[in-house]
Amino acid sequence: MQPCLKIKMIKETSGRYLELVLPPEIEIAEHQLEMLWRQTPPGILVPEKYVRNLKVQLLYPLNNYLSLADYLEQALLSKEELLNISENLVEILLAAKNYLLYASSFYLVKEYVFLTSELEVKLLYLPWQVLGEVNQNFQRLLVSTFTREIDFPQNLKTYLFEPTFNLKDFLKELRKSRFWQVENECLQVSEKKVEQMESLVKKKFPRKLMLFVLWQLLFLFWLPWFKNLSFCLLFLLLVILNLLFCKLFSVKRISDILK
Repeated sequence: MQPCLKIKMIKETSGRYLELVLPPEIEIAEHQLEMLWRQTPPGILVPEKYVRNLKVQLLYPLNNYLSLADYLEQALLSKEELLNISENLVEILLAAKNYLLYASSFYLVKEYVFLTSELEVKLLYLPWQVLGEVNQNFQRLLVSTFTREIDFPQNLKTYLFEPTFNLKDFLKELRKSRFWQVENECLQVSEKKVEQMESLVKKKFPRKLMLFVLWQLLFLFWLPWFKNLSFCLLFLLLVILNLLFCKLFSVKRISDILK
């Protein structure tokens, strides 16, 4: 980013805009501007070009977007939101080549990275070749913002300082973090269901039931000593008691918990 580039926020009746006044030495890639006007790639703010007082100006519509810097001052981002914004950033940068854009020409500074009300990323694209390297620009952005957030995954913080850092591998690490998060959430849900089932079983198996089970075991122990008629009557009684028990203790509720 050239130091002589002037950026300012302006408000008009039609809305908020970001105005860039370009010095004469900057030559705009007109084919890129035309492509942006025709296709409007997702996640990119498309500027209008004006010439005033022999100076080229670019006007970026901001609508109701909030800068990342302002958003972080006003609210705390959850882990899921941090991952979504980071992933959205990387996807926009990696897709730039599909539109013949320079990845290094995205202005990755938190004051000029914008978010919609749904936290979708909108990036400022400078339609000329800017000196620099997109991986380093992205590293600087995240190190200056998300590494200070408590919920930002530690594996991503560590990878940001790797000398071989690149966007594609960062995206892989990010999706690993998302997988681990989903896996932990599933584990927590499973543990909760187990606790619910244990609680239900404790309620349905009082001390009287334990005595009943012991009585059945004693009955089976003495069973061979009964004569045939006594055996039949006692066996019938045992069957009736077991049926009553099954009616009282319905396992349907447990199956509902496990659904």
